[in-house]
Amino acid sequence: MSLICSLVPETAKPHSRLKPVVNTELHICSGQNDTCAFEAVFYSPKTAATVSIGTAPAISRLGKVTSSRVAVRSDLPCEMRFMAFHPSDEGEFYADALLEDERVDIMPNCSAGIYFEISVPENAKPGDHVVSVDIYESEMFSDEKKLQTLTCRVRVYPYVMPKRTDMDFHLDLWQHNTVLAHTFGVELWSERHFELIEKAVKELALLGQKAVTLILSNAPWSGQWCHLNRRTAATLYEYSIVPIKKDVNGVFIYDFSIMQRYIDLCARYGIDREITLFGLVNVWCDSDNGFGKVLEDSDCGAKIRYFDEKDGVYKYMRSQAEFDDYMKAIYNYFIDTNQIEKVRLMADEPADIKAYKNALDHMKKTVPLFKLKAAINHSEFIPEFGDRVFDFAPNLCSWSKEFKKISEYQKTMPDKRFLWYVCNNPTHPNTFLAGDLCETLFIGVITSMMGMDGFLRWGFTVWCDDPVKDNRYLTWPCGDLNFVYPSKSGNILPSLRSKALGRAIDLCELLNEVKRRFGREVAQIAYDKVVREKDVRKYFVGEEPISARSMYSTHYSDYDSVREFALSKLSEL
Repeated sequence: MSLICSLVPETAKPHSRLKPVVNTELHICSGQNDTCAFEAVFYSPKTAATVSIGTAPAISRLGKVTSSRVAVRSDLPCEMRFMAFHPSDEGEFYADALLEDERVDIMPNCSAGIYFEISVPENAKPGDHVVSVDIYESEMFSDEKKLQTLTCRVRVYPYVMPKRTDMDFHLDLWQHNTVLAHTFGVELWSERHFELIEKAVKELALLGQKAVTLILSNAPWSGQWCHLNRRTAATLYEYSIVPIKKDVNGVFIYDFSIMQRYIDLCARYGIDREITLFGLVNVWCDSDNGFGKVLEDSDCGAKIRYFDEKDGVYKYMRSQAEFDDYMKAIYNYFIDTNQIEKVRLMADEPADIKAYKNALDHMKKTVPLFKLKAAINHSEFIPEFGDRVFDFAPNLCSWSKEFKKISEYQKTMPDKRFLWYVCNNPTHPNTFLAGDLCETLFIGVITSMMGMDGFLRWGFTVWCDDPVKDNRYLTWPCGDLNFVYPSKSGNILPSLRSKALGRAIDLCELLNEVKRRFGREVAQIAYDKVVREKDVRKYFVGEEPISARSMYSTHYSDYDSVREFALSKLSEL
């Protein structure tokens, strides 16, 4: 046999030259109305080879090479997807995107991977199920021969998992719809664009997304500094979802129809708990490169574009009065449409306490019913604005430094929502391309253990121009920008990292349910299986995290043990 084949856990992160340790059998578990997954790694030690997961002929472009076909036998539905390998910051190629291709070529001393996802229906019979992976081999036009069978045993527990959109876990992955239009080369807010948006929304819903991202000004993050990027081509500017014009009488007319269409689209897929407004406060500026303040009598960096019907040209609002008119129009729209309770006015990492306070004071006068939300990466903001910000999302380092204060807020302000986030730091735990997927599973466990409401991350579809080939960007760790990828066919490709995030949310849901039904002491048995350092205040020494092994388990079997423990306990009732 030309290939070395092995089964590995779903959190394995194969790299392109991984020579697997042969393992022909695996045991995993699942609830009902649930999914479970595993991987198979194929390594070609001496010659090139082709691997296929389809039924069509798979003659390789490499010529006369051995062809292997992979087929599944199971009473449970099982989908196979090849993994794409992407360059990391260190130059190694790691698996991530889950492709639509039916075949791949493997060069000598290289590997390929297949992700197997098993759907377990609500009426699945409890007990053990066998998923057999048969491997056939042929060369050119010779007849196939069955060479090997790999076996995954799935234990199904009689506990019905809720849909992720129905779970309490508040997932907030920000949406970048302008990048989506740019990547696929379609007109912004066109019908074709909305077809693509819907595909992205479906992927968000599968993960359990709860918040709708609305960008209401132009380039609110200054394009994430893509004008300074010389590493890979990228266009990351986001544009407002609200077209504006000024009529011949000098009256501004705001078109909220596209915005509402997007809100309604998200709601159809169960993403309907929050509407987050970006670009109206704490706008990022880069004055040296043309992204300075446009409002001449205001400290706000918002850039609001409109069409002047009198002059027949596009212009930008230049005064605080014009900006306030826009703000009040947005505010009144959400009041009139009975959506105001879901709305959050977002500030992304405010850095100046005085400037943010002034902005909030002005908003309180102008749009008093807007609830405030902030992603905080300066811990001193937490005690300063704790009574004013309705939704807190500290980064992990700030959470660690101000743990006592946040815990006090959680007890005394139960109506507020407390999320946490990571971005291009810390090095761990995070969701980077080269990172261990156990880091992502840890997100679910620690969210449950610390009683946080959910998790936030800024990048979902933030892509360089050819992200499957190379999504390295500036000095930010590869994978910081995205969880999914664009496909050649115009679809959205999930990834190993997005699948791991979904599994983390499942773990949080299971552990929270164990805590509700059996009490904290029983849930703590599960937490102790993976949480090494129980005190979040000790997670950082200065700005640097303690070692991964000191913070959490890096062994998938420990997380699988947590999942099985929770499913077993919840199946007792």
